Amino acid sequence: MKQEAHIARYAEALTAAGIEPDFDLLHRVTMACGPLIYAPATEVLTLADLPAFRKSLIRKFGPLPAFDEAIQAAWETCAEPRYRAVLFYILTRHFGKAASLG
Repeated sequence: MKQEAHIARYAEALTAAGIEPDFDLLHRVTMACGPLIYAPATEVLTLADLPAFRKSLIRKFGPLPAFDEAIQAAWETCAEPRYRAVLFYILTRHFGKAASLG
């Protein structure tokens, strides 16, 4: 599946969660996720994946206040399947870190 198809799927998931997607930011988030979005085992997150996902966000953003609470809130905002890029998008907006994505 091509990147545009993934972005469309993520935009649908954001809309379903009541979030109006910013397509420029969504594209940058998708690029930042890299090849992880192309493998079914890593595109969708499970609860067991959250510690590794948290570490990757800290590497990208640095430590932030109330980080675990924000991850939990983003998790609860999304319906199944919980796409890595959608959670990353929500947290990028929450922490105002869009500029760090280039």
